Amino acid sequence: MFSATGSDLLLFSQLKDTKGGKLWSRVIEGINHPLLKRDIDSAFKLDRAINFPNRKRVILIIDSLDEVGGFENELEEVTSDLMNHQIYPVWTCREDNWNKAQIPETGSLV
Repeated sequence: MFSATGSDLLLFSQLKDTKGGKLWSRVIEGINHPLLKRDIDSAFKLDRAINFPNRKRVILIIDSLDEVGGFENELEEVTSDLMNHQIYPVWTCREDNWNKAQIPETGSLV
């Protein structure tokens, strides 16, 4: 379990240089925290792994989506699954790379 205080948790996932198969496994690998096991295969399991008393909100910043490419069709599914467990993803990369990679905008699901 993560040791934390307060009600919010900010996590960061760096997709560049990850080697996972699907987008989800690359997001988990990109978090790179010693207490987070690589076998977390769902947002439910991630939510349980990062649970701590009084936790209300988790913001997960996921950087360099354009660095891994080919996952555009998984983006909405991963986003929805995370948000269904009150883990709010913020997907980032340089705007010109986002456009060049033709990554669709999922819009806000909040």
